[in-house]
Amino acid sequence: WETWWWKTELAKKFLQDKLKKAKSITIRTHKGEEKGKFGRILGDIYCDGKSVNSEMVKVGHAVAYYGQNKELIEKAHLKNRSKV
Repeated sequence: WETWWWKTELAKKFLQDKLKKAKSITIRTHKGEEKGKFGRILGDIYCDGKSVNSEMVKVGHAVAYYGQNKELIEKAHLKNRSKV
């Protein structure tokens, strides 16, 4: 539990730092389906024109979502935990 919490805090700090340092922030939600199958609003965050979503996936703080089932998402998160 402690390791999971600590890595969640790292992801949160990464996002907060990006948002604080940005001169411009754009949030684009996906049209059509307002929420994904896990009940979350789907969208992309851009800081100074760069995708924060992509950066978080690249460094292992997030998993790209393409409609995978929950089991595949969980496996991807576990794989990321070894990176961070």
